Amino acid sequence: MATEPPRATRGLLAVAGATMGDIATAAFALCAVSGALLIPAYDAHDGRASIAQWLLTDAGAVYLRNVHYWTAQVVVIATLLHLVDHLRLGSERRLTGGVWLRVVLSLPILGFLMLSGFTLRGDADAEQAQRVVTGVLNQLPVLGPLLATFLFGTGDRLHVVYAQHASVATIIVWLVIVEHARRLWPRATAVAGYALLCGIGLFLRSDQWRWQPDWPNGPGDLRPGWILSSAALAPTARHAKVPVVMGHAEGCLVCHAGVTGLGVSHQPEAIGCASCHGGNVHSLDARRAHAGMIRVPGNLADASRTCGQAACHVTIIPRIERSIMTTFAGVI
Repeated sequence: MATEPPRATRGLLAVAGATMGDIATAAFALCAVSGALLIPAYDAHDGRASIAQWLLTDAGAVYLRNVHYWTAQVVVIATLLHLVDHLRLGSERRLTGGVWLRVVLSLPILGFLMLSGFTLRGDADAEQAQRVVTGVLNQLPVLGPLLATFLFGTGDRLHVVYAQHASVATIIVWLVIVEHARRLWPRATAVAGYALLCGIGLFLRSDQWRWQPDWPNGPGDLRPGWILSSAALAPTARHAKVPVVMGHAEGCLVCHAGVTGLGVSHQPEAIGCASCHGGNVHSLDARRAHAGMIRVPGNLADASRTCGQAACHVTIIPRIERSIMTTFAGVI
């Protein structure tokens, strides 16, 4: 993605001597490498459980996932800016028709890479996105249903979309980059610059985005090790097995196990903590885990978001909200 315009006309979208194509190529290389390192720890049978395991027990995997995510965003943005640069400078005329056609056709494949990466999360939002896309594809005549099956497979398993994301689509985009940029690997300066930014973000950023040059040592941060330590994210969770509630990992119970005084139906082992209180079940850092938490879920002001969830008392809450004891209608 980096056929260079002359230096005199490189212009507005060049950064430190590198074109947007150089930046996109470097970001794609880092994205591919970080994704490849995550492959052994991802189970396509249950993508949601795999990612929950990373978030709760493996700080190294969390770091690699963050690199993978943010470099993917940079690839898309820098690619679009590089396309604008080509059109602005008229340099696309130097490309052969075949190369230009393959570059243009690679853009929807790049879009599929982003979408398939999102669906591999395996959560409710990812499932809904996949249903919407496959529903649209199935409406296309003749080839639509075949394309939907080819890209996403059938059923709830993620094996097909996982294979397309990790191999087929990635290889196609990489081959187009190699052909267009006329180099097998990105510029070392671009990769080094991007790696430097990652290092700054890892080692120099403290709480509240204050800059503090120190090794990150808070809960959930990387620990020194042979490469990246996979030690537990909090002392209370060291080598602990991630609790599973209603088929999903719930980090709340690592710290809040053994709660008593609740009925059988409301015991944390049965419905977890977040079902009523909210919060972030995929973090063992107290500040992150308790963000947005509802301390007293039974209060009527919050009952529709807690007790009134679809799997709980969805029909009772509206009745209570309209009852005489709540509204005092006809009493006063």
